[in-house]
Amino acid sequence: MTRTGRFLALLFFALSSESLFAAPSQDFLEKDYVLNSQQRQELIEQALDGSGQAALRLSRFYSNVTLNLDEALKWAIIGAENGDSNCEYTAYGFLISRSSSDDRRRAQFWLKKAAGQGYQPAIEHLKVENKFTQ
Repeated sequence: MTRTGRFLALLFFALSSESLFAAPSQDFLEKDYVLNSQQRQELIEQALDGSGQAALRLSRFYSNVTLNLDEALKWAIIGAENGDSNCEYTAYGFLISRSSSDDRRRAQFWLKKAAGQGYQPAIEHLKVENKFTQ
């Protein structure tokens, strides 16, 4: 990811962190972002076995603690593939800022998928996006 892409991704998360990361039924505290190696390994195993929540925690760890946005995207996509709408929207946030038109196209896929599952931040984002494209 280019330096500009990383900056834009971080800016996106800073500006929309409340809607992007605040799932309706859960509140993450700062301590929830920090993971030791054992916790990471357990979450990796859970995410690879199908847990969207485990993948989301890994994505948040890599985006907020280590600032490794490529790894954060990897886990957001795994969580999205596991059916987690918050991960779908998070994957959108990472991919939309990339320079590749394929990545931006895939970003739209994840945004629509999250909205289709009823994830409110994605629904609102699509409404705003549709206003500007009409």
